[in-house]
Amino acid sequence: MMAKLRKKPLYESFKKAARSIPALFLILFLGVTLASAQAEKTLIIKHGKSAQFAKNGLVIRFLEVTEDSRCPKGVACVWAGTAKVKLLVIKGKLSKQIELGLEPSLQAAETFGYRIKFDSLAPYPEASRPIQKSQYTVSLKITSVDKCG
Repeated sequence: MMAKLRKKPLYESFKKAARSIPALFLILFLGVTLASAQAEKTLIIKHGKSAQFAKNGLVIRFLEVTEDSRCPKGVACVWAGTAKVKLLVIKGKLSKQIELGLEPSLQAAETFGYRIKFDSLAPYPEASRPIQKSQYTVSLKITSVDKCG
């Protein structure tokens, strides 16, 4: 005796497929988003020196520390202070000066298709030791910015 297969009505199959469509779009969206996301790269640049982000890409030169009022180690301060740096960003024959720092309005900048984010400024001040210009290094996080849509 053969088992009889029960066929589902056609509209039942469509209902099931319709429930999976939002999930399919979500998977496609996430896949496209993840594929277009660029890897973040950290650059550490010494004062007066340059670093390159990508082959034939962005070059960043650390021009100067425009402010370093961070509260020194071992000192009780009313305010934590801030740090700001001036950078020269170069792409091909184009260049632009930007200022980045600890302040919320200066934490990141977008230029020439890249997002440059201030990460840190070293060394951290100590009350007993002044910092020479040549001792400074800036740490930056850089990503390529997708200009879709």
